[in-house]
Amino acid sequence: ALPYEDAERVVVPRARSEAARRADAPLSWREYRDLRATPGVFAAIGAVDFEYPDLTGVREPEQLRLGRVSGELFRALGVRPLAGRAFTPEEMASNAPVAMLDAELWRKHFNGDAAILGKPVLLDGRPVTVVG
Repeated sequence: ALPYEDAERVVVPRARSEAARRADAPLSWREYRDLRATPGVFAAIGAVDFEYPDLTGVREPEQLRLGRVSGELFRALGVRPLAGRAFTPEEMASNAPVAMLDAELWRKHFNGDAAILGKPVLLDGRPVTVVG
């Protein structure tokens, strides 16, 4: 079972990709926007796309699996940050350099200290402010 509220109601839409010759390709951002714009299909819908930046400026640099998320992802999954907050609509609209750390990373590199909130971390050498 997924560790989310109402996990039995969580679905992962997939697309048929002729280019990839498979029926389980991830949705494109355009397909996601089209699905989101279709009323009555989902109570909430969110999206995530992954990249792999380097976290530096910490005792042990680490390559991360970073998920770029849509604004409704956390609401769709029924999750809230352990500390701090989720992204604001303004941050999402402007693609602001803000981040939420997962619990494992927060504990490993920052000892689970909430003092990291509001401070920058370096991802691929660029400062990104931790909000949650």
